[in-house]
Amino acid sequence: MPGLTLDIATQCLDRAMARAKQEFNRPVCVAVCDPQGFLLAFVRMEGAPVRSIQISQGKAYTAARMGVSTEAVLARLKKEGIDIGYFCDPLLTALPGGSVLKDA
Repeated sequence: MPGLTLDIATQCLDRAMARAKQEFNRPVCVAVCDPQGFLLAFVRMEGAPVRSIQISQGKAYTAARMGVSTEAVLARLKKEGIDIGYFCDPLLTALPGGSVLKDA
């Protein structure tokens, strides 16, 4: 998403928190990375597990760097029978939940 700004990233955080409250009724961590995978915005809702900090940032990084959801990364790993280490990037994760941001 080339036009990703801090304002847009903040809006994404707000929408994700609202969705977490409505659909899951539990606190979460949400991270937004720029297209290169660098952290642009982050929020940890009050009560969200500390372990979720790194997990959320890893999911955002992976989706941004790979250009697909982390579910798609996991599916590729399973389909091709390869380990995530194949990509030589220790920051990648195949935990479901990371999504690519796309504009209209």
